[in-house]
Amino acid sequence: MTLGGGLVPCFGQVRGFYDPARDFYGDQVMWIRAEFTTLASGSGGCAVNATVSWWNLDTGASAVNPVVPLGDDGSHTALWVPVWTGKVPGRIEVTIDTDQPHIAGHGSFVISG
Repeated sequence: MTLGGGLVPCFGQVRGFYDPARDFYGDQVMWIRAEFTTLASGSGGCAVNATVSWWNLDTGASAVNPVVPLGDDGSHTALWVPVWTGKVPGRIEVTIDTDQPHIAGHGSFVISG
C-alpha cells in the first residue's frame, strides 16, 4: 500500500507478478504496475517511483533495480512494466518500495532452470 503523488490525494498499490511464460526479450522478469484510487474524479492521475530489490536465495545473488516511474489515472489500466530479476534459476525474494509513504510489498517465486 502506498500514497501517491498527484494534484489531489491518492493511494493504492504497486502490484507485481511473475509468469515464466511471459519473458521480456528472452529474460525472465517480474512485471509491476501501479493501481491507484484518487479522492476526486478528474484529478489527472497519481504516480510513484518504485524500486524493486531482489535476492536469489539459492545463489546469494542480489540487486536493487533502477527506479521505475509508475502512474495510474484511477482506471486501473496502467501498463505492466518488466523488472529484471537475474538470469540464474533459483528461489527469488522481492521487495517493492516507493518514494512516497508506504508499506513495503514482499513476494517470492521460483525461476526454474
